[in-house]
Amino acid sequence: MDTSTTTLVEFGPVVIPSLVAGLNDQRGNAQRHAQDIIVRLVHQQLEILPDVVREDRIQTEWKLPVVPRVLSISRQGLLVVASNSSELFLGRLDERFPSAKHPGYWLAAWSPKRLELATLDARDETTLLIWQE
Repeated sequence: MDTSTTTLVEFGPVVIPSLVAGLNDQRGNAQRHAQDIIVRLVHQQLEILPDVVREDRIQTEWKLPVVPRVLSISRQGLLVVASNSSELFLGRLDERFPSAKHPGYWLAAWSPKRLELATLDARDETTLLIWQE
């Protein structure tokens, strides 16, 4: 698996809308690459889904300052909320409210492998930013 495939798979299903252009591309190589990423994402999600989706495991409730477009939780218990505003709202699962704001736009996703956060640049929504701790 090449580096770009590995990176996209690590960020999970949030990357699927970005793959539509590749699926529609007339070049077979681009279509195969996008299809390969989607297949890997499906297999990855099937492995973790049964352990995650259970209502009796609700740990906390957040009062959100915006209507979210995307919510993402890191393995370290960090939550990020992306909306149509130019800020991401971040905090820990054991908090009742977001405790920090960070520039970002529309999309946000924690890497399931490393403490990295991907989002779109608030000043240029065609630029992907990956923040590392």
